[in-house]
Amino acid sequence: MVRVIAYLLFACFEIYTMDMLFKNMSKRKLKGAVLVIFMVTAITVNTVVSYFFVGTSVMLLGLGVITTFVFALVYSVKFHFAVISSVLYVMLQAGCETVITLLVSMFVGGGTLDFLQDDYLFLGMGLICKFAAFIIIYFVSKKIGKIDLGISKGVSALLIIQPIGTVFVTLVMLKCNYGLEKIPAVLFSIVAILMIASNFVTLFLIHRQKDYVESKAKLSFANEQIKNQLAHYEELYRYQNEIRTFRHDIKNKLLSVSGLLADGQVEKAIEAVKGEADFLDEANNGIISSGNPAVDAVLQSKLAVAEKKGIKLDFSVKLSGEINVDLLEFGVLIGNALDNAIEATENIEVSTDKTIFVSIITMGGRIVVSVENPVKAEVDTKRIDTAKPDKINHGYGLKSIKTIVQKYDGDVFVSCEGNIFTTSINICNTFAH
Repeated sequence: MVRVIAYLLFACFEIYTMDMLFKNMSKRKLKGAVLVIFMVTAITVNTVVSYFFVGTSVMLLGLGVITTFVFALVYSVKFHFAVISSVLYVMLQAGCETVITLLVSMFVGGGTLDFLQDDYLFLGMGLICKFAAFIIIYFVSKKIGKIDLGISKGVSALLIIQPIGTVFVTLVMLKCNYGLEKIPAVLFSIVAILMIASNFVTLFLIHRQKDYVESKAKLSFANEQIKNQLAHYEELYRYQNEIRTFRHDIKNKLLSVSGLLADGQVEKAIEAVKGEADFLDEANNGIISSGNPAVDAVLQSKLAVAEKKGIKLDFSVKLSGEINVDLLEFGVLIGNALDNAIEATENIEVSTDKTIFVSIITMGGRIVVSVENPVKAEVDTKRIDTAKPDKINHGYGLKSIKTIVQKYDGDVFVSCEGNIFTTSINICNTFAH
């Protein structure tokens, strides 16, 4: 009975690892009850195959590849990736089992593994093997899938110490059990499960901390967005009042122009008309109206910031359809791109043309954003840094942009030719995300 439970736990561990691997690379095709039924079926098949083919290594590996490949088809991955990842996954599982077995043989001594005939020792060692494979796949899949853990590379590297310590401590316990016979086999399995669980708790807390930081950043930007909206509406109200005043006076002004023309004072009449035309131009240039209030508010806010620093923003916004992405995240995207551009432009010489060109368009189910700004000198795009002295709390604009772009199956490209730096962003404008 213990051995059946062991194979069931191994299967659950493997299916969970497979799900994590493919989920970090793509999206699931199944949802709800259908997904639950598929997962239960996959665990059942994995348990049966492991139990009945445990003595036939080649057959077990082949069936493992087939099972993993079928599992991969539930995700939006390409066929060749499903084949390659299935083979590599099974090879990694087998490799971890081989390495752990060799380590056990070295610790126990005598070159024998007869002690694994004990069901509880078999359960504990099997879980350690699955755990070792999980840790490797966890970090590799995060790297390939470009998943940001929200921690520095140094801290991320230190995380590997805990799983390595887990494997080492369990091997020492096994040595004590086999050589000194002071530790009951069931206690060994319990300790192995608890230590593996502690690793999962650590990873869970890291992800919760990341979610907390992201939520805090979104809340902060939401507050800023509200302020931008209020400033935007105040600006609209001011221009509306000016238009009301203009409409109130237009009749008298037209009568004045008519009088000048009747009196033969054509030049004065023309100057009067030009004056009113200039007023209308100023009113149109001072307000941004793209058809999307959230976009307008961000652009209006950045326009005000740029003007205070003597920087001109030249906008070209063409939104032919509805913005279906999260408007808060889209605002963060545009805001960070403009913040970076303003920061770079602010530091160039006064005599240089300080104009930032911004283009935001929707086409073919995608949103394309382009920001061009002047820089002091040609920038190495592989090593982009903030110009602010507080480098700890600044310089994350591009990182935040990449995170949002990745969520919406997009791309971000930065280039620098001469003294012009360009940030090009395109994201998917659909409800699927």
